[in-house]
Amino acid sequence: MSTINKLQMAHTICKDARVDTRKSFLGLCTTLTYNPTQSIIDARQIELTPSEGDQLSRLMNDGRDPLLKAAASIKLHPIVNGNYKLDVCVSRDHQFVALQLLKYMQLNYEPVTDIMIFEHDEAQRVSAML
Repeated sequence: MSTINKLQMAHTICKDARVDTRKSFLGLCTTLTYNPTQSIIDARQIELTPSEGDQLSRLMNDGRDPLLKAAASIKLHPIVNGNYKLDVCVSRDHQFVALQLLKYMQLNYEPVTDIMIFEHDEAQRVSAML
């Protein structure tokens, strides 16, 4: 599990009106809560193979509908030191999911998709592929 501060999308997620941000222990720990359900949001990073990353990149860049349709048939397989990294924030009740795909380019992970946020039924469908 990763901390929210390690994600490139951290600033955007923390500023989202649906998410409450609480800092504790001298500002070193950050806890996110999905406001409608008061569920804690966990952050993680999933590294992917080039083939899975390319497939996910195409789906995410095509929009929400293609990703939601394919979510039931996709199961991501994390690897160590992948070319792609998926930054993920998921509420513990699976009612909120935020995703951003990054690709390793020029000695750094760079975003290849915009941040996508899903709620309620859509979030449950997307979280099933994670």
